[in-house]
Amino acid sequence: MIEHLATVISDEGDGWLLPTPWYNGFKGDLEATAQVQIVSVEIEQGREGELEEVRAMDREMQRRKDEGVKQKITAVLVTNPHNPLGMF
Repeated sequence: MIEHLATVISDEGDGWLLPTPWYNGFKGDLEATAQVQIVSVEIEQGREGELEEVRAMDREMQRRKDEGVKQKITAVLVTNPHNPLGMF
């Protein structure tokens, strides 16, 4: 489903923000058909699911703007990376 969504809402080369760590299956889901790039956002361990995660994403968007990064961000994918393994 994520692969199909990426194909519809993103163009080739666009980026999706994903907080780290992320499920390794997303790489194939996003890059295989949609050719969307994962833009990893480092989240301090233990701060996942907190407001700090949103702030980290905002800082990354601001950094990209300040540095003149041309790649368009078309989505933010906030997930629990362990959900596929049923750990939480």
